[in-house]
Amino acid sequence: MFDKISRLIITIFLRLKHGSSLCLDGTLVRKCQFFIQNNSNRIRLGNFKIVSSKFFLFGENNSVVIKKTNQAILGLSVKIYGKNNLLEIKQEATIFGLRIVIRGEGCRVVIGEHFSENINCMMTCMGKMNYILVGDDCMFSENIDIWNTDSHQITNLEGQVINRNRPIVIGNHVWIGKNCSILKGVFIGNHSIIGMSSVVTNNVDSNSIYVGNPAKKVKVDVSWRRNFMV
Repeated sequence: MFDKISRLIITIFLRLKHGSSLCLDGTLVRKCQFFIQNNSNRIRLGNFKIVSSKFFLFGENNSVVIKKTNQAILGLSVKIYGKNNLLEIKQEATIFGLRIVIRGEGCRVVIGEHFSENINCMMTCMGKMNYILVGDDCMFSENIDIWNTDSHQITNLEGQVINRNRPIVIGNHVWIGKNCSILKGVFIGNHSIIGMSSVVTNNVDSNSIYVGNPAKKVKVDVSWRRNFMV
């Protein structure tokens, strides 16, 4: 009963403050910050509890959509700069401290259903029409960096940029271990595993294990389950 009353009070307050820019579909908000620069930006949150999270939208026509989940979302940080950018997190996500930065025009970060993430993971998407796509049922451990950009320009001696942004696609049912880095231009195949502290700079085949810096294939014809070892 208390949660229902609290949800109603918070929803009314946030609606008065942000108007149509913030839509709460049964969301229970606790200790969260919202900065929405103008009313062409949109945040839509589904039916879940969200705690200690931050949303900053600068620019115009940017959208954040997070669909319903049975898990509380904790410590999510979203920063979007530019215009016509999209973040979408699909149903049944489990999030503990994920940070997402989108900077540019027409960029997309889309995370599939039944995604789980542990502590201190970061996704950075920059450029024009660039993207990071994460498939369904992916499991991310701690301290993972996923960057489809070098952030700053590198040029040749004639001043031409030589380090273009490139998209990242992570397939379905991918397990990424602790302290891994996934760099621009990478495709990771379905049911694959990236071992702890690996740096992925090239494509990863499906049903394979990759480890090392740079990551190399060490085993084929494998898959994985979420069951804990006993």
